[in-house]
Amino acid sequence: NETTRLYTVPALQRNLYDGAKLVFHNPLMRVIINDSTQKYSLDSKNLYQISLKLQEAQK
Repeated sequence: NETTRLYTVPALQRNLYDGAKLVFHNPLMRVIINDSTQKYSLDSKNLYQISLKLQEAQK
């Protein structure tokens, strides 16, 4: 069971039900790493866990 969490600000304008598909058409995001080193860990299923800061990308 793979879980992906996405937090949006401002909040979505419509309610979603459990199991609903949320489709983004051509989203533009840039990942910004603020530190010179990046930390990660392995969970109990040997999957990597990493924390990144997302910042809105300007064209």
